[in-house]
Amino acid sequence: QDEDEEVSAIVPSTNTLGGQEVPNFPHVLALPIQQKPLFPGIFAPIRIQDQETIESIKALHRNGTPYVGVFLHKEMEKDNVEDTPFNPSSGIIERPLRSSDQIHSVGALAQFQIAPTNTTIEGRNEHNDMHLVLSHHRRIRVTDSLNDSTPLNVKIETLKRESQDDETTTTPELKALGNEVFNTLREIISMNPML
Repeated sequence: QDEDEEVSAIVPSTNTLGGQEVPNFPHVLALPIQQKPLFPGIFAPIRIQDQETIESIKALHRNGTPYVGVFLHKEMEKDNVEDTPFNPSSGIIERPLRSSDQIHSVGALAQFQIAPTNTTIEGRNEHNDMHLVLSHHRRIRVTDSLNDSTPLNVKIETLKRESQDDETTTTPELKALGNEVFNTLREIISMNPML
């Protein structure tokens, strides 16, 4: 590690979700996604070309805290391309988020894995790109922007699950039916990556 490089350490507290330790972070790096939010149990690939964002992700990975906040990007004026971090034709993140106004306030705490990249895809050189695979852990809400620097870091709070009334308690049969529906959806999605 370079001595000139400044890295802030985050020491998270943890809780258990599904048998896995999931950190509670006071703030996270915010990443935008387009069109579909990130759902539990579903893995989502994203591609990043913005070097500031890539360096921030590499620092998180080196620190052993591979977690980011993933938020659905708000639609902006079609005339103002500079308001969006995405390339309009490819959906690749080319610019960092500059403001929490560009994203919806509710998103997901996601763990990322850095995926290996090919040197060329579709005839383009990708040696400066980063490919991530995101997995959803829990829902979060933006409470404030951490600072005005880019890429955007936001303060977050974890959204609690609403408790069920006595009248709406789930039975073992209902739980089994729900599990089968999710398993079927996962199979369908794995067969068709366009979903």
